[in-house]
Amino acid sequence: MHKGAVLAHIKEESEKAKKYLSQLESDQHLTAEEANELLGHIEKIYRNLCVYAHSLKSHELNADLQVHMKIMQTVSAENNVAAEKVVEPVKEVKQEVKEKPLEESVILRKIELSINNRFRISNELFNQNQLEFNAAFQQLNSINTLEEAMRYMESLRQVYKWKDENPLVKNFYALVQKRFV
Repeated sequence: MHKGAVLAHIKEESEKAKKYLSQLESDQHLTAEEANELLGHIEKIYRNLCVYAHSLKSHELNADLQVHMKIMQTVSAENNVAAEKVVEPVKEVKQEVKEKPLEESVILRKIELSINNRFRISNELFNQNQLEFNAAFQQLNSINTLEEAMRYMESLRQVYKWKDENPLVKNFYALVQKRFV
């Protein structure tokens, strides 16, 4: 997978999102399903931009990232299934909700690894492929929900054939979960 392919994915998702953005510009409201579809396209754009940014930092995006792109597409396909579910209207709750100021809103921490953990995870779980590890790590730090992170981790586990009983796998899962607690 090269930079051109990542840019093509970004352009493709941007075109899909334009329909909904023009609808919003003309003051038309989106249905819940349309809003979920727009969110899905924006998430795909964001993920591809993360990969593109990573490629700019490493000055190469070669076949080593094909697995990562495959994982992104798998996770995205799973998200599309969720967007197709019927969304029931939410009844209004007549309680006064005190909104938190932006400064107090939930801010997700980044996953922090010591140099030793980074080296061990890269070597043992990513088959000594630092580029793949960095891309996956950046992707995990860009995910906003625990459920999505666990789906991504499950995709990584399947691709790299991680064993559930491996203490390092358990430790890596715990570090990812800690980000959302």
